[in-house]
Amino acid sequence: MRSNEPVAAGSLPRAATMRPGPSRLERRWKWLAIAWALYYFLAYSLGRYEQYMRKTIWIGGAVAVALALPLVWQRVRQLPREAALLVAFAVWTLTGFWYVTDMTAFARYQQLIWELAVVVICVSLILANSGGVKWFYLSFLGSAVVCVVLGVQEMGWEALSDTAGIREAGLAQGPNALGFYSFMGILGILGFLGEMKGLSPGNLLRAGGLIAGGGVAIYGIVISASRGAFAALLAVAGLWPVLCLMDRMQKKWSGMAKSLFVGILVYGLFRFVIEYTFLGERLTRASHMEDNSTVTRVDLVSIAVELFTANPLIGVGVGQFGDASGTGYYAHNEFAEILATTGLPGFCLYYSVYLIAWLRLSRSLRLLRDPVARYRVNFARLILLALLISGMSRPNFLAVDSMFLLAVATGISLWAEQTARASLRRGGLAGLRTVVQGAHPPPYRAQGYGRHTAAGRSAGSEARGTD
Repeated sequence: MRSNEPVAAGSLPRAATMRPGPSRLERRWKWLAIAWALYYFLAYSLGRYEQYMRKTIWIGGAVAVALALPLVWQRVRQLPREAALLVAFAVWTLTGFWYVTDMTAFARYQQLIWELAVVVICVSLILANSGGVKWFYLSFLGSAVVCVVLGVQEMGWEALSDTAGIREAGLAQGPNALGFYSFMGILGILGFLGEMKGLSPGNLLRAGGLIAGGGVAIYGIVISASRGAFAALLAVAGLWPVLCLMDRMQKKWSGMAKSLFVGILVYGLFRFVIEYTFLGERLTRASHMEDNSTVTRVDLVSIAVELFTANPLIGVGVGQFGDASGTGYYAHNEFAEILATTGLPGFCLYYSVYLIAWLRLSRSLRLLRDPVARYRVNFARLILLALLISGMSRPNFLAVDSMFLLAVATGISLWAEQTARASLRRGGLAGLRTVVQGAHPPPYRAQGYGRHTAAGRSAGSEARGTD
């Protein structure tokens, strides 16, 4: 029997106050994020073994793209500018065909460059429409743990100072690859921390798992003796408290205290590495230019500058640096490699992707007030900086693991932009908090802010802290 009594204020029926659940389309985007994160995990765990490589990397990649294609095609008019720039970069690298002396290397590099465009397009649109970045963070950590546990031949503290076999401890692709996989595991931990709210028993349990995984990942970096991975780790350890931690803390003194604690831990790790590990020996020799590897890398950068000066427009062609330099090596530096092999236009096209993503993140940050959203945006900026720093020792544009990092940062920038614009359209920060907490942002749209009503302009002024 229906009651005709009026409903008291503040006591609306539960059905009227419940937040609507995700639509079918939103659920499809969410499951697509899980599928691509799972693909990364399988590719960098089972895919490191020869007997599983074809099934996990090639077949798994084809399945992941096939799953994403229908939804991506629906959003083809909403592709970000980064997608167009990467496609333009890939097309521009074809001009190096006129200087090709090693067709096999040229074809291999072309394959990787087009893979970069595909990964960034698919993952960025998936994250823009789902916000499910936590699944990628978990896949980064999971693959790092698997690579260390199954890939290191000799575990234990004694192995850290073993100068005989330490550089052969990596899984499948060698110690430098192991070091970067482990570094991405650390990024996964720091990123996932920002997705957790409060100190519930479930979050405490997750935090314990993250700490354990972090210990394994740090061990992987140290035992790999990869100086590039360790330098990137130190850079992230210095930038994370400034960009992410202090902004997340409501009380500044609490953020400063936690940042100081992180600094003490990092300094202790640095002193331990320098004094007791083979990685410390390599770092010490490199600082005094007594390491052949360091001298060779410096020479390769100098040669790259000479090649760029000789052909600044087109470069010598991707994959041709070894023949053109007479060394048989690649440049071991992304900036030098791109300049020497694609010329100044290729360099500008590629790094414009970083610039556009950074600017979009910074603009969105000014409108966001939710702590989780702000942390997510700041961490995406940290990922971009980490890629630039690690690019001093490796060509990230040719490594699939780095491609996923760039795709995640780009996807978060699109998600943040759409979330910020939704707050303006919905009349302020109340709608924004609903979007962030529900993790179901409206579908990403690349067009402008739409019609600005008086309410919308007022909400925008409030969000920016202006009159």
